[in-house]
Amino acid sequence: FQAAFGVSIMNPITFFAPPSLVSKLSCEMLFRRRLYKAEKHAEGLAEKALQAQSRREQRARDEAAAAQKREEEAQRLRAKRAADEARREAEAAALEEQRRAIAAEAEAKLAA
Repeated sequence: FQAAFGVSIMNPITFFAPPSLVSKLSCEMLFRRRLYKAEKHAEGLAEKALQAQSRREQRARDEAAAAQKREEEAQRLRAKRAADEARREAEAAALEEQRRAIAAEAEAKLAA
């Protein structure tokens, strides 16, 4: 019956309605279904866009944290190098002082 007349005997609205109204109702139902699917698709796309944005923001935060960590490490190395340089200068000054003391002592022995 449905194949012949385009209406379902299971649906009382379409069974007792004229064919033009059935066609209109079917178009309306099809439109609503398509609209619903389009809205669901748009929601899915919006959700994916939010997830992508969240991933980009997390990546940016991770990169900023890594850059800060690299900068702190570089600053620590600069401070260590400066301390090593100061220690070497102090050691060189102490060796020079020691050399002068030895030289003065040798001159004193020679003079005596």
